[in-house]
Amino acid sequence: MSRSKLLAKREEKILKIRQQLITGFTWLLCLAMVLGTLLLLVSGLRLLLLSSNPQFVLEKIEIQGNTHITPDETIYQQLYDLEVIEKKINLFQISPSEVREKLEANPAIHEVKVDRILPSTLAVTISEKQARAQLLKDGKVYLVSNDSTLLPYGENQQSYLPLIAVKVDGELKLGQQISTEENQVVFDFLNYYDSYAIKRNGETFFPSQIFKVARIRQDPKGDLVLFLKQSGISDNFKIARNNVLIKLDSSELALSLDRACIYLIENRIEGKAIEKYIDARSHRVFVE
Repeated sequence: MSRSKLLAKREEKILKIRQQLITGFTWLLCLAMVLGTLLLLVSGLRLLLLSSNPQFVLEKIEIQGNTHITPDETIYQQLYDLEVIEKKINLFQISPSEVREKLEANPAIHEVKVDRILPSTLAVTISEKQARAQLLKDGKVYLVSNDSTLLPYGENQQSYLPLIAVKVDGELKLGQQISTEENQVVFDFLNYYDSYAIKRNGETFFPSQIFKVARIRQDPKGDLVLFLKQSGISDNFKIARNNVLIKLDSSELALSLDRACIYLIENRIEGKAIEKYIDARSHRVFVE
């Protein structure tokens, strides 16, 4: 047999295999579509049967996690707006995803989990945004999260949080993020305050364990100035009075914060109180 005939026969065989594969794939795709349709029908029928069963009428709503700034009344009002709180509504007529989306639109809420607990309970678990500071503007106090979101002040007033001084133009609205390129360093510090780990002599410290901040502002150059509280400090870290300052470099925030904390850690054994300020903006920490 000539070479050309062998090649032709080989190509014919390859073409036949390709056609078989295409046919097989087409059948599999059709089968998958049929099975998917059947599953949707079964699921829809199951939901219809469940939603018409009087055994699953909603009788109780459990709300958990809204401990600071989102009162139960706010949650119930939002559930009412979704027509969840209706007489004799069935548990399976409630869409957990719709409830979650509605509640997560609240600026004070970070995340929501919604579960049906048979036979008659809807469980709503709230994860609130954590307030890290207070902002005073036009005589009104706002709570501010570490991502700069304005939060409602809430019933449990958190006056222990530091007061931040940042420039915010225009009318403030809850849920608004107030960070700008100029004041971002303030919110960077709020993120570091509870989470920036400093390891020294086999121990791990966080800034919030070493000093308590009363106020935060920026100086004319944009560097960060912290006004400390005397009360609430561990006895090992001596702050002589209120409004002792820590000055931090905004362009090297983590590094200068590290310098200030390490200074306090290394000098805590001597018990010498800081009288006026710690300037950690350069490699040499200046203290008075």
